[in-house]
Amino acid sequence: ALVEHLPPMFSGLAESCSLHLRSELGAGELESEFTALLEKARITDPKGPFHASALHRYAVWLHRNFRDAEAKIFLEEAIQFADSLSLSRTLAQVCCELGDYPTAEAHLEKAVNSVKPGDEELLGPILTDLGQVLLLQGRTTMGIKYLRGAIDGYKNMVGTENPEYARSLNVVSVGHLMLGDSLRAARARGEAGTVLANLKKKRLVVDGGL
Repeated sequence: ALVEHLPPMFSGLAESCSLHLRSELGAGELESEFTALLEKARITDPKGPFHASALHRYAVWLHRNFRDAEAKIFLEEAIQFADSLSLSRTLAQVCCELGDYPTAEAHLEKAVNSVKPGDEELLGPILTDLGQVLLLQGRTTMGIKYLRGAIDGYKNMVGTENPEYARSLNVVSVGHLMLGDSLRAARARGEAGTVLANLKKKRLVVDGGL
């Protein structure tokens, strides 16, 4: 099936969430540390930001340890009182891992609506993920619409020298193939390859100059 050729979704999301929350809450890798922190948060800051962060951090740890069903429970608890863009994206990622694409779609739409003016660089990856979730559900035309929105955002606001721009192009190329448009698919994939090659070349130059 063509959807098997889609690139990985949510690139770096779990890792970035983990790093952000680790700096916020302190380091730790053992499950007992997460559960102790969560228990403390439930007592000292019920339904406050510390409680939400503890739930989010534990959920990310569970996700990274392939326990997505448990992660979903904690994220759903957190999002009831601390709805945020990062929580919506993490919950969408977990739902995708569980094959619950409609719920993932709903949380990604919520994340799109949470992006504030001036934070346009956050919008492209979310739109790409939303487009990909729609492709996975066979809603190809709507998926391409969101993917084109992401691509236009990179061109007009964020800039195209960006691996996320290349990811958007690679995903939309699969969408075009699903519609039988091999010419547009080839153009998108070719542009994505050029972007990634240029980024690699620039990194080599920078690394060589250090």
